[in-house]
Amino acid sequence: MDVSDIYLDMCKTATVIQKEHVIQAWDYYYGSKISKFCDSNPRIFVVSDYTTDGGVYGLGIEKSEQEDYELICWLPRQDQLQEIISDKHNILDHKLINMFNLFYFQNPGSNKLNHYVKQFDSMEQLWLALVMKEKYNMTWWWECWAEKQTNEQEN
Repeated sequence: MDVSDIYLDMCKTATVIQKEHVIQAWDYYYGSKISKFCDSNPRIFVVSDYTTDGGVYGLGIEKSEQEDYELICWLPRQDQLQEIISDKHNILDHKLINMFNLFYFQNPGSNKLNHYVKQFDSMEQLWLALVMKEKYNMTWWWECWAEKQTNEQEN
């Protein structure tokens, strides 16, 4: 699971995905505990159906406790991103792999990377970029998502 600052920025600024998501068990969130005694530094939390230490990536919070936290943004896992695309296009796994390959490589059947994808360091970053491209016609430009210009808009 990518918990890098870059992925965090990508997720924070992917507001269309953030608005559509409904919190569920085993979601990763960036946020902080709300306390009347002190401010808590933001960190990664895992939402669970029961008490957990959250493992490697963060402290666990039960769904029933979520009002005690300010959940700043959802950090989608790779499987959740793939599900978003599958639902949008109603496609099977092998077609999902083909879609990813067309996005990742410069030409079908080649092993030369598409220049755009070289900026991404993890599968979550790549899949988020694919989701944003396919579902919302947006591309990542190092700091924010921008609506991709179509040929009609460019003329």
